[in-house]
Amino acid sequence: RFLFNIAKRGFQTFFTPNNKHFQIDRAIRSISIHKSRRLERFIRNVIEKYDIDIVQTEFYPTIDLVSCLPDNVRKVYIQHEIHFIKNERMFRNMELNSREQRRFQESRDFEIASLNAYDEVVTLTQKDKEILEESGVKTPIYVSPAAVLSTEKPYQEFDGRLTFLGSKSHVPNCEGVAWMLEKVAPLLKSDPKPSLDLIGKGWNEVSSDLTVKTYGY
Repeated sequence: RFLFNIAKRGFQTFFTPNNKHFQIDRAIRSISIHKSRRLERFIRNVIEKYDIDIVQTEFYPTIDLVSCLPDNVRKVYIQHEIHFIKNERMFRNMELNSREQRRFQESRDFEIASLNAYDEVVTLTQKDKEILEESGVKTPIYVSPAAVLSTEKPYQEFDGRLTFLGSKSHVPNCEGVAWMLEKVAPLLKSDPKPSLDLIGKGWNEVSSDLTVKTYGY
């Protein structure tokens, strides 16, 4: 069934990528890791063989692996982005039918229940922590912002070129680029203004005060 769903998703992505109901279904039912008894035995054997005390998982497709982990290890989940919040933003301008609304609520409940099965959850922002707590996550949540210390690398003068790497199909990427072009670019006072390279699948011509070049892969 797992392989069938992957093949079906591949055909739909190729033949009907812009179908609204397919986009909704793909967002709600993202392809996760295929759990099986064989995988569960493998994970438990590795934990036992190397006497592992803590297991960390990251990204939404792995969230349900917590159910494969033995009781005697600490289970930590790194929350890079909240899946149901990403979907809420994507569905903002879409009209979901009753079945899609029900499935979205089920996927939201599943995400929260999975997080509550971990011993600790780590978010990248304080805002994400607050959203999870307000949504019913009882697991202790810690904030660890993704940042680079300026002392780690000597300062180099800006050469006027900005680069963004990421697919347009990922909604947060679109939001980030839109924010950059609509809110930040008009405030830049340098002459000439910086150029922006967008590297990733799906980017096309972009209107902006900046000189924008797109590169697919």
